[in-house]
Amino acid sequence: MPLFRLKNNKAVKIEKRNVVERDVQRLVEQNLFEILGINFIATEFPTSEGRIDSIGIDKNKCPVIIEYKRSQNDSVINQAAWYLEWLLDHKEKFEKALKTFLDSIDYPRDNPEIKEKVEFVDWSNPRVVCIAESYNKFDLGLVKFLPFTIELLKYRLYNDILSIESENLQKGVRIVTSKKLVDDNDEKPIREYGKEYTVKDLFKESWKESLDLYEQIQERIFALDGNIEEKFTKFYISYKTENIFCEIIPQAKGLWVHLTIPIEKIKKNIVEIQYVGDKGHWANGDIKFRVEKIEDLGSALDYIQQSYHYSV
Repeated sequence: MPLFRLKNNKAVKIEKRNVVERDVQRLVEQNLFEILGINFIATEFPTSEGRIDSIGIDKNKCPVIIEYKRSQNDSVINQAAWYLEWLLDHKEKFEKALKTFLDSIDYPRDNPEIKEKVEFVDWSNPRVVCIAESYNKFDLGLVKFLPFTIELLKYRLYNDILSIESENLQKGVRIVTSKKLVDDNDEKPIREYGKEYTVKDLFKESWKESLDLYEQIQERIFALDGNIEEKFTKFYISYKTENIFCEIIPQAKGLWVHLTIPIEKIKKNIVEIQYVGDKGHWANGDIKFRVEKIEDLGSALDYIQQSYHYSV
């Protein structure tokens, strides 16, 4: 879809900028957190069979592989899938690169968030992202049959505008380790793809009141925007459009709701909010509040709407 600049109510088409893919890689790496919400760790990360273009860690503490497609004939999806398999067998190399990066930043001036909050890496939900100007029908067909999701992102670069949009629907990716009997005396670990957390994993059967609160909040969140994505992790449920704006942590009696809006930007209502940016916590948002009864839902939605509007 072309972009237009309005001059005296007349639409003037903005021409695309001709760049090489390497320039796009540098541009994305330098602005990775602003564009994709991913903390950049390293470029040209070495493996036994080539180099991963970029590696990072997202707000959920999950490792991210990013590959850039440089031509229509590039087998970038096959390559990215191989890199994922390699990285899962060499987790210590990623964690070493992460530590090197954390030790190199001037904390807290450079990035006050990442050094304090990345206390572990969530290897159960790694991400693979491909970025290209376009994808052919073979690329789009291949990703449908992979046992995990590769996020295909399309970019358009204009004079002073960068547009990035999703080419395929993002789904949850779960990678877990199980054991399979090889012979009578030996067990070999294998990888299973596709397992996802669900409501049943986060809410115990006895948490009926909390589940009811969650369902009512969920309905109101989805009413905000038809493009909102809900994602279940081991400890919480997150909601995002381009960026995460809300997370819900289920409790036996009530819910903790985290928001990714600066505390100075939020307009307070009758529900008390807390700043937890200086404390360890599972979710990404530094503002949290508690919902324990139906009467709190109106105030809860007010806070969630504020965080949503701030994120888009």
